[in-house]
Amino acid sequence: MIIREYKCGCKITSTKNYPSIEYCPKHKAAPDIYEALKEAENYFVSMKAHIPSHGNTLGMVQKALAKAEEKEEDEILMPYSSSIERKE
Repeated sequence: MIIREYKCGCKITSTKNYPSIEYCPKHKAAPDIYEALKEAENYFVSMKAHIPSHGNTLGMVQKALAKAEEKEEDEILMPYSSSIERKE
């Protein structure tokens, strides 16, 4: 029995008074996406001395991770520190 269905496709169901969640594909993949973003962040941070311009990709990755980790914006590591000069 479906108790509630969300726009994304996730469903809350109940069988014999035991509720369960059926995740949509996007939410089912969320743990894998999170791990991929952590790897991408490590890559961009390690490469910034060699290729200092990644556009805004590192910042976007870090903001997404901060959101997933429920961090405040001021806790986000900024893409370019003062110790590494950004080449234009």
